[in-house]
Amino acid sequence: MAIVIAAFDGLIARTLDLRADALEAALHAEQLSCPRADVLGALPGRTVAEAVTLLLGESDATQNDLVVLRAQQTYSSRIAHGLLLAPDARDWLRAERAAGHRIVLRADSARRDVTPVLELMASDADVAFVCCADDVPRRVAHTSLDGAYTAIMQRLGAFRTSTECIALEFSTYAAEIARRYVDRAAHAEQLPRVQSTGPQRFGGA
Repeated sequence: MAIVIAAFDGLIARTLDLRADALEAALHAEQLSCPRADVLGALPGRTVAEAVTLLLGESDATQNDLVVLRAQQTYSSRIAHGLLLAPDARDWLRAERAAGHRIVLRADSARRDVTPVLELMASDADVAFVCCADDVPRRVAHTSLDGAYTAIMQRLGAFRTSTECIALEFSTYAAEIARRYVDRAAHAEQLPRVQSTGPQRFGGA
């Protein structure tokens, strides 16, 4: 048995392109632009605010805040119409649970955007808990990812000491941070296969 921490954004739900589209639209609205590759590279493992700071720097905090607000509003609006899940995301969660593993999801997205997806997947019974970007402790000089793993480890508590803890992250950056907290961490671009059934879409009109 193991504790498996999986990245909701990227591995469970195909949110990267939607997040990138929303951020690019917000940049355009402020008459700014960044290469698509840079935007895609900045988002995994980071909040929108952290990605904006990485891309634009900290010289204009007001402009950064406007970009973040626009991007978050656009993203929430778009995923309200449905979200594309990774192939077999639901089957993978159930298979891991059936094997006796305890599943924790770590999300870069806000809880308001994550919870409806999990409810529509009917996967609550397969997930021990979810740690979202907007509900982790905020600590000076630490990233949201550090905060998320600190919160996860604290919540797991004594259970973790006698069980291997594994993290599956969607970027090398996130996997490197995860290694500070877990026994093993890997950068994975997709979930381990259960059975190929093609992409699944849940929610929205």
